[in-house]
Amino acid sequence: MQKIKNLLFDLGNVLFDLDEDATRKALKDLLAEEQFSDDIPDAIRGYDTGSWSTERFLNYFLRRAKSGVYARDVVEAWNLMMLGIRPEVFDLLDELNKKYELYLLSNNNELHYEWFMKHLQDKHRLQDFNERFFKKAYYSHLIGYRKPDQVCYEWVLGDAGINAEETLFIDDKIENTRSAETLGLRTITLENSFALPDTLKTEKVL
Repeated sequence: MQKIKNLLFDLGNVLFDLDEDATRKALKDLLAEEQFSDDIPDAIRGYDTGSWSTERFLNYFLRRAKSGVYARDVVEAWNLMMLGIRPEVFDLLDELNKKYELYLLSNNNELHYEWFMKHLQDKHRLQDFNERFFKKAYYSHLIGYRKPDQVCYEWVLGDAGINAEETLFIDDKIENTRSAETLGLRTITLENSFALPDTLKTEKVL
């Protein structure tokens, strides 16, 4: 087995804390009962891959919303999942950077990305998160590909110029790690960001 040279991190619930259920509930509360439809994942996918603008995404929900719901209400509900990143995560990344090349691959979108960057600045006075901690950071809405699609991993591996067999991918969703494994990446499926340090120690990465 080849030695691990690269660590490829997911962001949400790996490095950054999320409460996705909070957003699901908040959006459901905004929508008229008959409008909570099965095509919502398609809208999210369009937004996460950058093929939908923020305006189109917000209008998708506004057209289905109860009376008296405004764009700001949708934005608030959509961002409700965003909890923040803890300072000890930065220390962990600094430690890992001594041994590995670090990369980031996140399913993301314009509103969440803006929230995250503002949080880094306001809470941690950090303006260079992507450049400081990662050789390259990939966000789905900027690269046009989204996990768990295999083309997403293929594109990232090619752009980064790294080998799958030398790369450990850490994500919180089993469908993402299983898809990555088919391309030869080694993987860890993480329960939540709090489990990251102990999991890395157990796997003899840290």
